[in-house]
Amino acid sequence: MSDALDCLDRVLNTGRAPTQRRVYKSLLAGKAAPFEVAVDTGLDENPVNIALCKLVKAGVVDRPVRARYYVNTALLALHLSDRVKELEEKIVKKRGAQVRTSQTPRSTSRSAPQPAPEGGPT
Repeated sequence: MSDALDCLDRVLNTGRAPTQRRVYKSLLAGKAAPFEVAVDTGLDENPVNIALCKLVKAGVVDRPVRARYYVNTALLALHLSDRVKELEEKIVKKRGAQVRTSQTPRSTSRSAPQPAPEGGPT
């Protein structure tokens, strides 16, 4: 499962597998046959078939019947869950840094109201 997650992460988050990314996005859009993916992506069928073969071998895509490909939804859900967790941690860390910097004393442009001088005009 870890290898499949690594492959999915590489396909979705880096520029190292542009053909696989285009093919994967086409599958997410509902295309299932290699010729449909080829038409959708504008690629020839040969690179589409190579990308599909690599994605199936990695476990990112399922092929339950001949010439029909589907996204491994359980793996996609796990990947998205991991990504959300990473982003949440990043936000918490960023907020923590902001809280620490906001706790340092700052000069204020407003001054506190001064009491009226004693013995002034009545």
